[in-house]
Amino acid sequence: MYRFADCEVDLASRELRCAGSLVHLEPQAFDLLVHLIEHRDRVVTKNDLLDGVWGHRFLSDANLTTRVKEVRRAVGDDGTRQQSIRTVHGRGYRFVAAMSDGAAVVSGMGLIGRDELIASIAGWLRHSSLVTLIGPGGVGKSSIARAVARGLASSSGDGAHIVELANIDAGQHVLPTIARALDIVLDSERPAHAVRSLANLDALLVVDNCEHVVDVVSELLDRVLSLGVGGRLRVLATSQVRLGLSVEKVHRVEPLSADHALALFDARAHVSQPSWRSDQIDRTRVARLLSRLDHLPLTIEMAAARLGSMTFDELEAAIDQGTHLLQVNHRSPARRHRSLDSLVAWSAELLDVDERRTFTELSVFAGSVSASDVAEVIGSERSGDVVFTLGSLADRSLLVAVTDGPSTRYRMLSTVRAVAGRWLDDDVVAATDVRRRHALHFADVIRTVDHVIRTPSEIEGRRRLDAVVDEIRTAHSWAQRCQPELAADISGALHLAAYSAFWNEPVEWARSLLARHPGATADELLGARLIVAGSAANRGELGVARAEVVGASRSDNLRTRAAAVEILSDVGLYAGDLDGVTASTDELRLLGAELADSHWE
Repeated sequence: MYRFADCEVDLASRELRCAGSLVHLEPQAFDLLVHLIEHRDRVVTKNDLLDGVWGHRFLSDANLTTRVKEVRRAVGDDGTRQQSIRTVHGRGYRFVAAMSDGAAVVSGMGLIGRDELIASIAGWLRHSSLVTLIGPGGVGKSSIARAVARGLASSSGDGAHIVELANIDAGQHVLPTIARALDIVLDSERPAHAVRSLANLDALLVVDNCEHVVDVVSELLDRVLSLGVGGRLRVLATSQVRLGLSVEKVHRVEPLSADHALALFDARAHVSQPSWRSDQIDRTRVARLLSRLDHLPLTIEMAAARLGSMTFDELEAAIDQGTHLLQVNHRSPARRHRSLDSLVAWSAELLDVDERRTFTELSVFAGSVSASDVAEVIGSERSGDVVFTLGSLADRSLLVAVTDGPSTRYRMLSTVRAVAGRWLDDDVVAATDVRRRHALHFADVIRTVDHVIRTPSEIEGRRRLDAVVDEIRTAHSWAQRCQPELAADISGALHLAAYSAFWNEPVEWARSLLARHPGATADELLGARLIVAGSAANRGELGVARAEVVGASRSDNLRTRAAAVEILSDVGLYAGDLDGVTASTDELRLLGAELADSHWE
């Protein structure tokens, strides 16, 4: 809800009320009013309006003027009085009406949990000429920068100025855009004069969304800051990648904490659905949903906005299916912020061909993985470049680099993975190939783990297993649908880990696989039968264990046969069949010697 004069703009119901009465506005006129209000800290150009409201630049000046007149008429303004919307000739329009306290509460929702950070950035700008906020799309960099600008505007002689670069197409437009925003005369024949004028300002300059023109912005700011008289100009930049200047102080903006994400969701949910009460849904369910949204302010607002047209149960069910994350959208003035697809595309379109291929293929990983795991899965022909490519993607905020262990691990935010995975699936052949390689690699990983946990290094083996559990789940799920024999191999490789630790999840995978293939003979899907047999033996279902393991006990694969004989030995022991136990033990000893595996010798 935004309030000014005697008007209320209700975002949830998309209604304008003045003096208590409903005032009709066409949908695009309503969006135009909201856009001007939300960008009231600056002059909004015609191109900004066309991009933010209409999503394109193909609208006549007459049509735009008509919409502005419609909005002015609705709020009791006109071209002469201009008490709410002021025309800045040659530039655009600016919303100038004073907002009530209620509006400040609503517009500040996206800053929940950011007070300390905003204060810190303001402090840094008192001592640093350039501060850059970096982080993934939707984390709130622009909102934070605008809040800092509002707080510091009065402390700079020439005020605070916000320059939005998202709408420019090429680097040559950077200086003209900045000059126009600061009312600096730009002579195309002598651009150095504009650079010098900018450098001599006593102002805070916010340069928003620099990533697609980062080289030009970096070069320009390097010139500007080296020319400044007395260092009075301060620059706050937002970008998904650092500018790379020596004077730059970089701060990575992280997603919200769990508590602040919950507070933002509740606040936005109440706007979308006034009857919403934070205690009507189990908090653990809401927390789980917000975790799926990566605690990003933008995606939280996108999801909360859906509560105006669907129940929480429906929202939860939709988001629990990863592909439905793509359907979460938002009425945002910035086109790149209207859906997850456009949000990620804004960043990914800046990648070269090889980087984009790696980015899409990385979506097969479910959690955080090492560079060596990535190299095995994305293909050995690119393995030499993997570390550099991963670093580049992390620098662009498309990956999260986790550096709290002995080696760096990388993971995708769930929201980013949903989009990258959809792009990967657009090429069915490539998607099948990389998912198969992922499943094969982690089948090999757990075979290695299976061997290690039979040795004095068992603890290290189990740690490695814990680190790749999410990958194993993903690999088995794909293989069960597409390559049943591989799914059975994965189950079999987990035999000892599940059998010795009473870990039942792999057993359920194996049962599900066998249920999907009821016609499989006793000699087929042996890995799945092996783990089901081990579980049955543990539960005392000795007949089931014998029946499931019979095919594996005569397998040509010595490891499979050894695992089967070990289960038969346990079954004989539980049944009191000591002769059977002796025979199984003798056979197991021979197999262990042949395999050079001390566990079975």
